[in-house]
Amino acid sequence: MPLDSAALPDGFHRFAWDGFSLGVPDDWNLSDYRMDRRMCSVRMEDDTSVRLDLDYLRSPRPIDADAVLKRCAGMTGALDQAGAHTTPLADMPEGWSAWLHAMPDKRILATAFRPGRGLAVFMRMHFEAASRRECERLVRLVASGFAEQGGGVALWSVYDGAVELSPDYRLAETSFQAGRKCMVFHWRLRRLFFWFFSLADMALRDKALEAWCADFLNKHKDLQGRRFEPDTPGRLRAVRMKRHALGHMDEIGRLCFRYRIECRRVPAKNQILLALFHHRGAADLKRLALRFPDAGETSDAPAEPGGQ
Repeated sequence: MPLDSAALPDGFHRFAWDGFSLGVPDDWNLSDYRMDRRMCSVRMEDDTSVRLDLDYLRSPRPIDADAVLKRCAGMTGALDQAGAHTTPLADMPEGWSAWLHAMPDKRILATAFRPGRGLAVFMRMHFEAASRRECERLVRLVASGFAEQGGGVALWSVYDGAVELSPDYRLAETSFQAGRKCMVFHWRLRRLFFWFFSLADMALRDKALEAWCADFLNKHKDLQGRRFEPDTPGRLRAVRMKRHALGHMDEIGRLCFRYRIECRRVPAKNQILLALFHHRGAADLKRLALRFPDAGETSDAPAEPGGQ
């Protein structure tokens, strides 16, 4: 699923996460998330406060919309007891129900629900000082931009980085720091590390892209037993170290002895993108279907075979 920023209103960006995407205002960004078997969530903030809480639930069976709507009604009742004035929001996109809750202190909370068949979504949007008309406009825009992903690939687009890969791979851990973001995905002991770095012009001022990425990987505490070196343009190789002739204990435990390492420079965003795939063989590469949308790569072509 390619990035479709052209379809977004001015001042909005595409956020894609765990099989769905939606358009949100440019100054709303991920601040927290939770992923578990029952209920998952993401939270987005701007420079001053929380703006969006989104809970989502997946089920292989059709989700009981009436039960969830009853839960929403219970939440509405609690807000009304706290002094909120609740009104339903008309003209919502198909499949969505929404309400505006005007609080006594002039804040407005918007709640919106989309049952779906295998993915149910419940949003809460927080407005500190906005007119009712502006609240209604934003609720409709965010809801109308919500989409479930398909096509055999999953797009993850968060902050200013984006990667596409097989939906088999689940997000296992993240590290979001200023100037350096990392996402780690797992599938049956295989691992994909994906980084995006800011200020590429400064990092690559006197060093080639591949050499800079090799230096970074060689200092990474979770990647031991191999030395990383530049290979061809946009590609690095992993060289076995003599003291780990049979493999590092992490490689042996995972039965993963092969590495596919790709890097790209994205001048339009002044970024470096780096992905390291720790895997077993060519079949894993085909299943991964790794692409960098910001670098102009799409998921139309099959993955290349890769080596050590």
